Amino acid sequence: MLDVSRADAWWAEPRSEPRSVSSLANYPSSFVLLAAGGAGKSTVLRWLRERERNAIQIDLRTLDKSGMHRGLLDAIAIGAPIYLDALDEAALNERAVFRILEQHLTTEEARQVLWRLACRPAAWNPALAEALRASLPGFEELKLLPLTPVATGKIAAALGADPHRFLDALTRANLGRLAASPIRLRATASQWASTGDLPEDHLSAIRFEVRQLLAETDRGRRQPSLPIDRRLRLAGRLAAIAIFSGVSRFAAAAESRPGLLGVTELPSTPEPEEPGTPVTPDAYEEVLSTALCNAAPDAAVSFAHQQYTEYLAASYLVERRIIRPQLTGLLSMHVEGLLPLDPALTEPLIGPNALGFAQAGVELPSQTRVVVVDGLLTKAAQGDIDRVWGLDLSALTHPQLDSQLIRYLDGSPRQPVLLWWVAKLAVAGNCRGLASRLLDVALNENWASEARRAAVAAVAALGGDLDLRQLEPLLHLDETSDPDDEILAAVIEALFPRLVSTPDLLQALRPQRNPNLVGGYRMLLTRLGDQLPLEDLTVALDWASTHVQDGEDAYEEFIPQLTVVC
Repeated sequence: MLDVSRADAWWAEPRSEPRSVSSLANYPSSFVLLAAGGAGKSTVLRWLRERERNAIQIDLRTLDKSGMHRGLLDAIAIGAPIYLDALDEAALNERAVFRILEQHLTTEEARQVLWRLACRPAAWNPALAEALRASLPGFEELKLLPLTPVATGKIAAALGADPHRFLDALTRANLGRLAASPIRLRATASQWASTGDLPEDHLSAIRFEVRQLLAETDRGRRQPSLPIDRRLRLAGRLAAIAIFSGVSRFAAAAESRPGLLGVTELPSTPEPEEPGTPVTPDAYEEVLSTALCNAAPDAAVSFAHQQYTEYLAASYLVERRIIRPQLTGLLSMHVEGLLPLDPALTEPLIGPNALGFAQAGVELPSQTRVVVVDGLLTKAAQGDIDRVWGLDLSALTHPQLDSQLIRYLDGSPRQPVLLWWVAKLAVAGNCRGLASRLLDVALNENWASEARRAAVAAVAALGGDLDLRQLEPLLHLDETSDPDDEILAAVIEALFPRLVSTPDLLQALRPQRNPNLVGGYRMLLTRLGDQLPLEDLTVALDWASTHVQDGEDAYEEFIPQLTVVC
């Protein structure tokens, strides 16, 4: 769950800080919300759209290429804020969607429009991101963070569960990561309220939710004629069709429209469990009329959430005993859809898609975590991935993580990005056995400053006071060793005020060596004044009186803060 008090933790991008979703209402610049499936992107965009006057929504999932071109041109001409949700799903139906967006969103007319986009991180297009940053004033890539404990408790209360008991049970079961996916959290809270038990893992929570949605609880409506096991199989068949054929909507009678399929066009081939029973349109309609589906454009319905679709499709493939060559062809673009499948089938696909799994924010089997970590570290050692700020890697921890990380420290070249990933994973897994190894990196002047900065932050999280005190000499590195003051910032964060006094801190402070960088040192200076003990303010003011001549930007907001505090 999100702890806002740790917003300045070392793994957060230096210039980023959590902000409330409500602050995005009528936001003056364009943005994209990036988060895994089930994290609440659509809910947030819907809430914002209701508060933005004359806002326009375009559902690209329902359009072909010409429809996308026409819809974007018409919306831009109106000039109101434009909402484009589920770009990852639109890309499954039409791979040219990102190229089309780049063509239209980089025009002079589009610059006058506010854009609100949403996409899964693994599907977000880097070329489009770069083009939008260059074209749209103030364009931002925003990550949707997990829910806070308070918000988590509210979801539980709304479903009839005692919020305090639910939060306590969730924490004891080590299921706090469910806060990153409100849809899975809701399923878990629903099971807790109904049975008093928590699911074993994330997939169990989704399985329980799907079965609940397929059950008809409204006694005023016609009750299902199909048993639950058959409804589940047919839901899986429909989900597989949706995932692998580009269909996003189903209708009783469908015209020829992109992503739309009529139930009479669906295959009637019997399921293997029922070889003599063809699947009729009525059977499909019974599944599509449950709470598992929502109303969609063109008098159609679609699965209530993409995560349900992926889970059901993957489960259907397991039941059909798919073989590895078939799986490779089917799932090359569906990273999260691999998760419920047999690990023996999926492991060859996991390594090349390791970053996508890390960004998916979902529960993984222990052996899959090992493979994902190997994939990340191999790519980092080869220079094929960069640092990814704000990524929660706790879902990748496993019992052998210490030895796995040491193996890469010992057997790989001194690649700063690799060390960054090793340090980040070590902190996520609370690998205290690596503290001394990372301390060696922090003190080694042959490592690049960005690697040493990551190592310092990891030692601060994993080491004891004896380890931390060995970092003190790094407060006074020359410009060659610490050109951007990033090591200095990390050491101050690790030691002050518990292990370094205010006079020693003031002696270590120096004018910014790179005032154009919005990095760790600059961000530290903006809040350091508030962290000084009140009894040390006189000493700090004396220091400030002799350092004002260093220039207005030398210490960012630190000196002005001292006068405000006094």
